[in-house]
Amino acid sequence: TRRLNTGFDCSDEKVPEADILDAVIDAIQVYAQYAVSIDRLLRARQNQRQLDRKQAQRQLQTLQSKKVQLDERLQDLYEQLVEGELSRESFATQKKSMTAQMEEISRAISELERKASSDDGSSNALIEKFKSYAGFTALTNEIANDLLKSVTIYPDGYMDIQLNLVDEIQKLMETLHREASTA
Repeated sequence: TRRLNTGFDCSDEKVPEADILDAVIDAIQVYAQYAVSIDRLLRARQNQRQLDRKQAQRQLQTLQSKKVQLDERLQDLYEQLVEGELSRESFATQKKSMTAQMEEISRAISELERKASSDDGSSNALIEKFKSYAGFTALTNEIANDLLKSVTIYPDGYMDIQLNLVDEIQKLMETLHREASTA
């Protein structure tokens, strides 16, 4: 189909439709492969976060146990004070030390509870959509309508293929790259 673009003089040399279709399929497949790679990275990140959550849960149990032990020791100290087995000064010193330990444990418990309960919403519909096109060989109307934004053919034969959602995939790739470089 010949279309007139007033910005360029249209060349009389025609580009075969098969060449255009092949170029579009290649472009889609490249981004489908990006999607597959991003999906692998997201899964690896999700697996690491699950391991981190399990470790946080184990540490949380240990700290909660230590906190219970400190509570029991503090109760014992109080009983020793009441029974006259411990001086007020000794009680105050030990209580202050235990209270500081309990506060630190409480802060650590809060942080670990946050880590242990963090959600990992790594599933991405955009990635799943592009992954579904990995390995396809024919451009259907459905795929073209779904992914193809435009194809511009310049007088020198250069084809500029614009796909829908490419910006989102590139943003995901940049985000993963930034996270990987800060980790």
